[in-house]
Amino acid sequence: MKKILVIEDRAPTRNLFLAGLKAEGFYAIGAENGSLGVQQAQKQLPDLIICQIIQRFSIGWSIATAVSEPANNILGGHCSKSIRNRLV
Repeated sequence: MKKILVIEDRAPTRNLFLAGLKAEGFYAIGAENGSLGVQQAQKQLPDLIICQIIQRFSIGWSIATAVSEPANNILGGHCSKSIRNRLV
């Protein structure tokens, strides 16, 4: 099962993403800000990270450089169901 981390500061939006990803069969993890997102990324080692490029308290690109793996698994902005085809 592919693991996806959603970093989103607005709880309703984060929960919507998480519910949709779980309904599609992904293991979805949420973080409410960039700092917690980096911690989760280092702990959980997700296959994909979804985050805003600009958040209230952090910048998406700084999140990309903070994770230990190369930043080719970060998707900024919103994604659709078609992302599933790219992950499986």
